[in-house]
Amino acid sequence: MHEIISQFDLNGITSALVQLGLAVSLVLFFVWRDWVREQVTVRQREELETFIRTQLMTLVMETNKNITLSTKVIEENQALLQKYVKNE
Repeated sequence: MHEIISQFDLNGITSALVQLGLAVSLVLFFVWRDWVREQVTVRQREELETFIRTQLMTLVMETNKNITLSTKVIEENQALLQKYVKNE
């Protein structure tokens, strides 16, 4: 294709585009299609990362709350726990 283009001078660029019209059109179409696909992929990845980050933060906060509550209950009932452990 480079050889075909090099055969034309600047005045003959129109005739080159006419002769290479289908090839140029296909190249432009595939470049545009891939650009659109890339934009969709980037958007989907960002949405997925946001979802994961939100879910993980929620999970960490709930787990932290539950661990804190469990620790508090164990500390408050330490005497009862020791009583049952000693009886066994």
